[in-house]
Amino acid sequence: MLYLREDTITDPVDRFLREELTGDTLTATLRGLADAHYRAELARHQGADQTRRLRQTIEDCDTKIKRYRAALDAGGDPVLIASWISETQPNETTRPPHCA
Repeated sequence: MLYLREDTITDPVDRFLREELTGDTLTATLRGLADAHYRAELARHQGADQTRRLRQTIEDCDTKIKRYRAALDAGGDPVLIASWISETQPNETTRPPHCA
């Protein structure tokens, strides 16, 4: 446990708050907080948009692969269908193709 006199804590805190929350300093502080909040919200929103787009791309690829498998089951050319599937499935060493 640590015991301190109240004025050793409150005086510096009060002085800091008076300096930071008055006049031009207050305006700059509030503007900085608002800008930081805006940037954080914008980044969160853009991240969510990217996630939706990527999930849709994965869903599109899965749909194509299901169709290719159905074509194979219906007697389609296995070599041709295999090439379609390999174009649709991402390779670990390459960037996945756009499936939409």
